[in-house]
Amino acid sequence: MSNLNRGLASVNAAFDEGRFHTQRFIKTGTQAPGTITFVDWGTTVGQPTANARVGTPLVFAPLTGAGNNAIYFPPIPSGSKRYLASGTFRSDGVGAVTSIIIGDLLGYYPLLDGDSISTQTLDNTLAPTRYADGVGVVASLVANVSPVGNTGAAVVTYIDSNDVTCVTSFRIINTGTQGSILNCLSSTAGTTAGLGMPSAPNSAGKGVKRVIDITYTTSPGGIQAIYLWKPLATVVFNGDALLSREKDFFIHNGMAAPIILDGAYLNFFAQATAAPVQRHYGDLTFIWT
Repeated sequence: MSNLNRGLASVNAAFDEGRFHTQRFIKTGTQAPGTITFVDWGTTVGQPTANARVGTPLVFAPLTGAGNNAIYFPPIPSGSKRYLASGTFRSDGVGAVTSIIIGDLLGYYPLLDGDSISTQTLDNTLAPTRYADGVGVVASLVANVSPVGNTGAAVVTYIDSNDVTCVTSFRIINTGTQGSILNCLSSTAGTTAGLGMPSAPNSAGKGVKRVIDITYTTSPGGIQAIYLWKPLATVVFNGDALLSREKDFFIHNGMAAPIILDGAYLNFFAQATAAPVQRHYGDLTFIWT
């Protein structure tokens, strides 16, 4: 996770001098957190606004945060660095312990045909505007528009952060929840998803630059998308409607809070111990130094 160690004096000075911004968020829980996978809360209604992650089939759609399309943060002076300083997470429903990942969603390849076993070649005419070197970037197969109908399997070709062409294979879990990450961490298990596709055996890189193609060797049905995103921070919400969960990303991360780049499209992925539909809300605070 990209970060930069800062002394506590620098953090305190940012607050004392007004170099901070607190932004609220609310997601109404139209898509419940999964119990076997992480779910993209960006596809649910609330603030930021919902995004169905559609577009031209197989063509990479880069994302840039602007206004209310992702978690808002203000512009900062040239030469400054912006950090995610803290967050507060709440729920007004009877919930479950929930793991939340805050990530920068760089873009996605939409409308992959889960009924086809032919190779689907992806269009990379447009490229991510952040983390162009691919370091720390993961690729995730996500339920998109139409849910999967079966436990499937796929082979994916991608370019890693060392510019090496890599091939990886994995099983696909069967879940009807829109926005669920579907790729498993091995080619033999099909019950629990990971965050990103398993690394190819020939990859010495530290992330994914772009995806070249996907071939479903066992058709899962439905429509999928491949996300490229950069995990930045994690939070465990206690699931208690009477208590909020607060996290200081400096103090709780050894003074190494994540850097938030200009244009970052900040997004939540969540996984719970149970899957109630409920509303989650709270705020994130940013500072710049």
